[in-house]
Amino acid sequence: MGRFLSSKVSELNNNNFDNFMADKPNIPKCILFTNKAGNPLIFRALSLTFDKRIDFGLVRSTDTGITAKYRVNSYPKIMVIGVGDKKVPQFYEGENTYNKIFLFINPFAETFFRVGEDKTRPNETTKADKPWLSEVSIVIFIMLFCVVCYVFIVVFNLCYNVFILIETT
Repeated sequence: MGRFLSSKVSELNNNNFDNFMADKPNIPKCILFTNKAGNPLIFRALSLTFDKRIDFGLVRSTDTGITAKYRVNSYPKIMVIGVGDKKVPQFYEGENTYNKIFLFINPFAETFFRVGEDKTRPNETTKADKPWLSEVSIVIFIMLFCVVCYVFIVVFNLCYNVFILIETT
């Protein structure tokens, strides 16, 4: 059954790790350090649950550069790096069950920001994630709607005045 579950987990190594961390700076990263082959079912399920809210990566124990950087000595180990104030790596130290890991990861998956709060500097990546920031179609639609309403009111007034003029003569 698990083989039919798709995965949103990126396989990370020394070559693509820095790009993974720099890509989408406004999205938290969850990384599983493992010494086993394959992608665990729990981690695949979590990647689908938090799709587009947290990026998931998988680092093998053979990638010693990455494991040494985060001082990972035992496996499996789950690390989450948040955004904004939560940029410090935090390691999960509980049971390896879906519910317990979900409860650990969930606070990092913030969806809403307080008014005026900016988690990252605007760049091309964040604009791509929020297309409504660069699209003017809604503004144009509202302006056209107002123009059409104004024209309708002017035409209606003109017709009304003509009708009154005809009726009085």
